Formats: sequence, structure tokens, C-alpha cells
Amino acid sequence: MVGLRVKQWSLLLIILTMASMMCAKISVSAGVDKPRVGLGDQIRYTVTVSSDKIVAMREPSVPKVTGLLFQTVFTTSMTSVSSINFRTVKQIDRSFTYIFIATKQGNITIPEFDIQVEDSSYRVDPVSIEVVAANTSPPQTPRSRGNVYDPWGYDEPSHWDKPQFSTGSTFLYAIPEKSTVYLGEPIVVSYYLYTNQAVTSLNLTDEKDYEGYGKEIYEQPSTLDFQNVKYQGSYYKRSLIKRIALSPNNVGKIKAPTLSGLVKMYDFTTRTMDIASQDLNFDVLPLPRNGRPEDFSGAIGSFTVSGYLDTKDISLGDAFNYVLQISGKGNYNQFTAPLFAASTNFQISEPVITDNLNAGTEGKRTIYYTIIPQEKGSFELPELEFNWFDASAGVYRSFRSKREHLVIRPANVFSYFTNFFARDRQTQIQDLIPHDSYRTDTIFMRQAWYWIVVLIITLALLYSAYLAWGNRLQFRDPIKYNNLQAERILKKYLRDAGTAAQKQSGEFYPLAERGLMRYLSQKYHIPMHLPIKDKLELLLSKSVGDELLGSLTAFLDQCQRVRYMPGAFEPSSIEHDMQNLIAIIKGFDSLSGSGGKP
Repeated sequence: MVGLRVKQWSLLLIILTMASMMCAKISVSAGVDKPRVGLGDQIRYTVTVSSDKIVAMREPSVPKVTGLLFQTVFTTSMTSVSSINFRTVKQIDRSFTYIFIATKQGNITIPEFDIQVEDSSYRVDPVSIEVVAANTSPPQTPRSRGNVYDPWGYDEPSHWDKPQFSTGSTFLYAIPEKSTVYLGEPIVVSYYLYTNQAVTSLNLTDEKDYEGYGKEIYEQPSTLDFQNVKYQGSYYKRSLIKRIALSPNNVGKIKAPTLSGLVKMYDFTTRTMDIASQDLNFDVLPLPRNGRPEDFSGAIGSFTVSGYLDTKDISLGDAFNYVLQISGKGNYNQFTAPLFAASTNFQISEPVITDNLNAGTEGKRTIYYTIIPQEKGSFELPELEFNWFDASAGVYRSFRSKREHLVIRPANVFSYFTNFFARDRQTQIQDLIPHDSYRTDTIFMRQAWYWIVVLIITLALLYSAYLAWGNRLQFRDPIKYNNLQAERILKKYLRDAGTAAQKQSGEFYPLAERGLMRYLSQKYHIPMHLPIKDKLELLLSKSVGDELLGSLTAFLDQCQRVRYMPGAFEPSSIEHDMQNLIAIIKGFDSLSGSGGKP
């Protein structure tokens, strides 16, 4: 009886333990980037939800605060995994950062509110901010929405001064290259998002196809990149969503694909809207019969065609190449390489095609023909003909190779080494004896799989040696190991940031900020999920000098300013900021890994 009761209690304890492990540990925090700001300054208010597993939650509504003008909101998420007492601990942080502009002096409190996570409600504590007079010029009156920081706005006079963005419009619009094409002629259709509202994201939900064409993706940007346009008398922001290359295979009226999506926009509250592109039809004409060659290849487009021999110094037994190049825009996927006429003087291989194309419709095609002379003497190389329909001019065109008179010299001992000294040329050696006369012995060293196995084993041994060295260093000299890991992280991001700096691209600032903070987090054992302010306080506690910490703070402020304030990005300042970044890295590199002292 006692044993049965012990088993029951043990089972209950196991069930309770598993239930507690399955329940997510959730915490909610809130804060601002700086508690004291000037009138007209930007404030970043961040709400962070931390848990040990992925949780379902709704995005919090924008807090309405008198004296703060809401601009936009963006979300970030981060997952960190650490080992504590041989137990893996996982933490997932999801942050919602609200951008406000201070429009009133005094003490302002962002009130407390509830946030729904899973099936529970969590209270977000209030946050106080002090707004003082601006440092430059006398205090200004609160500015209208049209002249404060607006990540979606631009300087069109009075266009964005409407009471709310909700009075505008947002739609998808399809624009074809032309309204009439020939059968088989590729046509690119561009789909744009037009908006004069505070759109932050677009998710494509459907792409409806119709009969009469084949298609390929021509271009699809990964982010919204808006440009200012005027459409039907109104100002809009336009961003390319997708370009599709269509190849019509039916004559008549063809309907282009319809794109549907869901846009998210903000105007003090979050709302979504379903949008779809308009119906777009274009006419497909048949190819004209007048002037069509009997051996028409089926190629349609605007092409530039050329051909040449890679050498004319040929001996019997040598292999040489004829190279045919086709460049331009057309239906590359719907025609094959032309063939030489038959010849008893030359053995001509099957053509080898090398493509450098976008969506199979635009670019360059290079075709190689390997040719081996069959006897010595003077011979004329057969002609090669390629014809196509020029859709832009509406006529058939043809390319014919030049007449090549080749003198084939008798073979000599050096002919056998021709391919050895010209390995970059595509060659083909003719069989000297029948295949059934070959020996069946297998020489493993001549098999590709043999060297693949050797390469895999060698790489595995090198990688194992590297891991063993790292593990040994981690236990013998943890500080040196930690510094090496930090430097490896820094080199990766610094290389990418340097490339962006050379291009004078705004991507330099997020890459530099991310790499620098990951480097410091690894070097000084600072958790990545902490806000930048807390990370700086921890660095101060590790005896990092005030001057170095001040330089770091100024650089991070510059990164934040360029990333989130319109007009703050100046390509001419990238070189100066790059030098500041290098100076900061050298300063921290001169310090030890954990203590902060040289």
C-alpha cells in the first residue's frame, strides 16, 4: 500500500515538473532611450517581452500621450542561448519601439497599460520623461505633422499636412513594358505599391495566374524602397514589389497575373488592408509569314550576334573552338543552338552552351563548338547560320559566319601537348581504338569520387584539429579564447561595413553598430538582449575609460540618428565615421578581455 502511494506521488511530481517546464516564463519591461529631452527631440519608447519560448501575442496599441507626437513603430526580435551549470537556457526577446516627437515642455508620463501575451495579460509600468527647452533658438511652437520627423514623408509642399494619413490611398499597380507583343516575345510586367499613407510593410498573399503564358521572376526586391512620384494629379510614394517576365504562347488578348497582398499601416492605431493589382491585358500578335526563313530557329527578340575562331594556327590532331555569342533580350529558353553543316574534313562536336541570363530573357549566351580536323591540307570551314525575329523592328534577321579558309599542317610531336598548354579551351579528343578494346581495370586515383573522398577526409581532419585547438585554448586561456571569438565576430561585420563605406551606402551604420555591439558583448560577457544604455553602464563598471566610453556613445548616437532620422544620412560623413569606428576598436583592443585594464 505504501509502495503504491509512493508511485502515485512520484507520478504526480513528474507531471507537475513537466507542466512547469512547458509553461513559458514571460516578463514585460518598458523604457525610453533618454529620460530628459529637448523640445522637438525624438524619443524612442521600447516595450520588450522576454520569454523562454516562442509565444503568441498581439502588437500593443500605440500609447496616446499629450505632449508626444507619434511618428512610427518598428519591431525587432532576438534569440539568445546560454549554458548555466550545464543547463541550456534560451531567451527570446521581442521589442516594440515607438518613435515620438516631444511637442510640449514639462514632465510627461507615458501611462501604464496592459499587453496580451498568450492567454494572460501583463501590466506595463508607466515611464516618466522630462521635456526641456530646445538648446538652439527660442522655444518653438509645436510643429505640425508635415514638418516633424516622418520616415514615410518627403518635402512636397503641404501634401502631407492633411489631418490624418487615413484620408489617403494605397494600391498595387501593374505596368507592362508594352501593350502589344508577338507570340513568344518576352514581356516584363512591373508591380508597384503606390501609397500616401504610413505603410510599414506589405505581405504578398496570392499571385493569380491565367492562361496563355509562361512566367519567371525577373526581379523581386526584399525591402520597400520608396520614391516620390505624381500619379493622376496626386503625390505618392512608389516602391517596386515585383517584376515578372511573361512568355506568351497563345495569340489574342492575354491577361497578366494579379497580385494580392496585405499592407500594414499606422495612424495612432495599427490597421491592415487587403489590396490587389488591377486587371491588365495585352495583345499577342502572330509571327508574320512574310520573310520567314525555312529553318527558322524560333528565336524572338532584339539580339546582337557575333562569332569567331579562338585560333587559326592548327596542326592535324589539334582541337580548336568556334565561339558564337548571342546577347540582348529575347526568348532564350525557347530556342536551341544552331548546328554546322556536315563536313568530311572536320569533326564538329555537339555545342556547349553557357548562359548569363536574368529570368531566361535578358543577358548573354555563349556557344562553344569544338572542332578537330580530320586530315591535313587547306579546307574551308562550313558556315554557321542563326536566324531570329526582331520584334522591335518586326522583321526576320540572320547571322552567317564568315568563310574561314584553314590550313591544317601535318602533325608533329608538339601537337600531342596542345591541350596540355591550353586547358582553358574546350576540347574533345577523338577515339583512337574502339571502346570494346579498352582494358576494364579501374584506377581509383583517376576516379572523381576517390578525390572527393580524400578531400572530405582531409577537410574533416583539419576541422577536427581546429575544434580541438579551440577547446584546448578555451580551458587553458579563457580570456584569450574569448578575445579571439570577439575579433572573429568583429572582422566579419567590419568587412561588410567597410564594403558599405566604400560604396557610401547607408547600410554602413546598421552593420557597424551591430558588429561593434556583438564584439563588445562577446569580449566583456554582456548579454545581447540588454538595451544599449544598460550595455554602456556595464562597460563603465568594467573600468573602461571615460574618453573611450564617450567616443563609443557618440558613435552609437550617430548610428541611431542616421538610421531613424530623415535627411541625417550624408555620404560625405561616412569616411569620418569609419575612422571613428576604427579608433574605438583600437581602444577596446588595447584593453584586456574582462577587466577592462591594459
